[in-house]
Amino acid sequence: AASPRPPNSRPYLARLHTMQRPPTEKLRHIIPEMSMKKCAPIEKWAKYREDAHRYFKITPKTLRDIILWAVIVPIGIHHLMKDSQVKMDEACGRKRDYF
Repeated sequence: AASPRPPNSRPYLARLHTMQRPPTEKLRHIIPEMSMKKCAPIEKWAKYREDAHRYFKITPKTLRDIILWAVIVPIGIHHLMKDSQVKMDEACGRKRDYF
């Protein structure tokens, strides 16, 4: 007779938790149907993304985007947060010694 399992024992969950799928590249010679199918447009985009530093040039448009997202947006978020904190402090009667 088999030994009884504890009531909350789920051995299949433990196996699933620790089970990892082996990389398909290592299995290609063993199981050919597990080889990866490549999509040409995705591979082209991935190659472009890998080499983006080679193709990047400062133009008026990229400079505008850099200034917008790296300077103006963070400063705007800071001022919005600061103003809301000052209003909350005034509403709660707290004295502000800074800002």
